[in-house]
Parts: sequence; structure tokens; C-alpha cells
Amino acid sequence: MDGARRQGAPLRSAPPGTPRRATTHRTSRRLRRRLRARVGHTLRAAVGHVAGRWRAARRGTAGVAARQPARRPVRRRRVVSAVVLDTNVLSELVRPEPDGRVTAYVSGLEAPLLSVLTLHELTFGAARVRDPARRERLALWIDTVRSRFAGRIIDIDADVAEVAGRIRAMADHAVRSTDPIDALIAACAMVRGAAVATRNVRDFEPLGVAVIDPWAS
Repeated sequence: MDGARRQGAPLRSAPPGTPRRATTHRTSRRLRRRLRARVGHTLRAAVGHVAGRWRAARRGTAGVAARQPARRPVRRRRVVSAVVLDTNVLSELVRPEPDGRVTAYVSGLEAPLLSVLTLHELTFGAARVRDPARRERLALWIDTVRSRFAGRIIDIDADVAEVAGRIRAMADHAVRSTDPIDALIAACAMVRGAAVATRNVRDFEPLGVAVIDPWAS
């Protein structure tokens, strides 16, 4: 073994200027560089392929959906079986010369509903009238409204309060001011699956409730 070591020693300590040794080293370095390049390219391609499949798996069918043409959303008409009369509709009926379109619309309703908030607004408006005789007439008329709408006046319960709170939060997110009373009236209609008959279409439509304008009917 000692002789073998001695025989191999001159090979390891051969002068670096030997042409054969230099050519061999240069060839080996080129082969190693090519091999590393091929392996690196193969690894990058494999990693990219696996990463792409992993991202596609996380997205689910997003890749397939992206290749399909976007479908236009179908708008469905909201079908309502009841109507909540807003305060301005009832106020129109008590005017000396009410709009004929409004009176015809209300007369054609089978069983319109009323929010308790409308009674609040009617009473508030009547109490502000300075003429005692007219104030008394309005008070009597409000009593008549309560009698005619008996059993069809929507109170503010927990469901209405919750829906109204969500409506106001939605309006805040949209940076739009909303009257709390409008939000409550809209909530009264929504919990009953009803529309709101009002002249203030712009105030109620953004709240997500179905709206009917008797003045445009």
C-alpha cells in the first residue's frame, strides 16, 4: 500500500503547466457547468410546474372560469305582495286638492300597511300647526288613520331594529347619509316582504327596499 501511495503521488503533484492535465481540467469544468445548467433548468421548470398546480388547486376552478366568457347577471324583478305607505303618501290624501294619481293608487290597494314611524311623523307635523282648528282636524284625521289601519300597523320590534341597523351601516360604508326614520320604515317593509310607496324614491332606493312612486303611476 505504501508503494501504491508513492506511485500515485507524482500524479497529484504534477506541474500545472502540463498540457494534458490543463485540457482535462477545462473539459471537466465545462461539463460540470453544462450539467449544473441543465439540472438547474430542470429543477426550475419542475418547481414552477408544481407551484402552478398548487396555485390552481387553491383557486379551485378559477382557471377554468377565467377561460370562459363572463355571463351577464340576470336581473330578476322583485315580486312584492304588500305595500307600506310612506308619510308623504298619507299627507297627500289630506291635502285640499290631492293628486289624482295618488288617490287612485291608494284606492286600488287591497290592504296597505303602515309603519308606526308614519304615525309618529303625522302626529309631530300636526302638533306643530299653530292654527288650533286645523290642528284639531288633523288630530281627528290621525285617529281615523289608526282605526282604518288597525291590525296593519307595523311596530318596531327586534327584527325591524336589526334590519334598520344593517341598512344604516350599509349606507355608512357607501358614504351616504341616511335618515334613521327612513331606514326604519324601509326595515318595516323588508321584514314583511313589502314595497314602500313614496315620493322620495331617491331616499329609499339605495336602502335595498322595493320602491313604488304613486306620483308616477
